[in-house]
Amino acid sequence: MNGFGKFNQAYIAELNLHISVNFCVMLQALAGAKQVHVFDRRADETIGWIQEKDAALSGQGYGQDLETIQALVRQHEVFETDLAAVKEQVCLVSSTMVLFAAVQVYT
Repeated sequence: MNGFGKFNQAYIAELNLHISVNFCVMLQALAGAKQVHVFDRRADETIGWIQEKDAALSGQGYGQDLETIQALVRQHEVFETDLAAVKEQVCLVSSTMVLFAAVQVYT
C-alpha cells in the first residue's frame, strides 16, 4: 500500500470520528427537546386543569338550602381529592422548570 492509501484511511477515520461526535451531540439535543416538549405538555395540562376547576368553583353560589350546600360540600371534597392527585404533577412541573432554568444558566 502506498502513502496515499494511509492518508485516505486516516482522513476517513477522522471523518468517522467527527460524524460520531456530531451524532452524539444531535442525540443529546433531541433528548433535550423531548424533555422540553414533555414539560410544556405537562404544564399546559396542569394549567388547563387549574383553569377548569377555578371556573367551576367560582361560578357557583353559596347555596340557599341544605341540599344545595351538601352538594357543594361534596363537590369541594371531590376537588380536594383531585387537587391531592394533581399536586405531584404540579411539583414535577415546578421542579423541572427549576432544573431547566439552572441548565440555562450554565449553558
